[in-house]
Amino acid sequence: AVLDVGSRDIASVQRGYRTLMRKLHPDKAGSDPSIVEAAEIVRKARDACERSLSQQARPGAPRNLRSVVLCATPGKRKFRLDWAAPLEEQDASPVRRYIVAAVDPAYGRALTFAVLEPDYSEELRRFVSVDELTSYVLAEEELQKMPSVWRQSYATVQVAAANEVGQSSWSVHRIPLDVRAKPVPL
Repeated sequence: AVLDVGSRDIASVQRGYRTLMRKLHPDKAGSDPSIVEAAEIVRKARDACERSLSQQARPGAPRNLRSVVLCATPGKRKFRLDWAAPLEEQDASPVRRYIVAAVDPAYGRALTFAVLEPDYSEELRRFVSVDELTSYVLAEEELQKMPSVWRQSYATVQVAAANEVGQSSWSVHRIPLDVRAKPVPL
């Protein structure tokens, strides 16, 4: 509140501090004792915010990752991925976004294809919070740049939670691409 910042990140705190200190600098505001005291309050607020923010930790991994077949027709396959927020989510390790990836055998590693962040949804005509971002529709037609994923009997997908500090470990799920096969928990 002292720094007049809306978001909780170090960059916003530093911007707010610099903006106020430009106004309170002795060359502009003079050396009145009340101005010196105000500048000290602003410094203490910045230090307190930076200490608090630097104590944050990366979030825990998403839980209960599962899939539901929406379309099983080769070339048009679609699966809805669902997961639950990490148990450890607290002020010290808030989730700011989810990262969705698939293991591409052509590259031999997982490739990120979606980063889900809070944003305004034109379709819903409202702001969508990070708490609502616990599903994703994986469509074969949208991942044409990763054709090797769809040539296997199982597609391996991964979801991680992330914040300013870092990314959680991956939650991994294998989706059977042959609808007769059953999902394999990892």
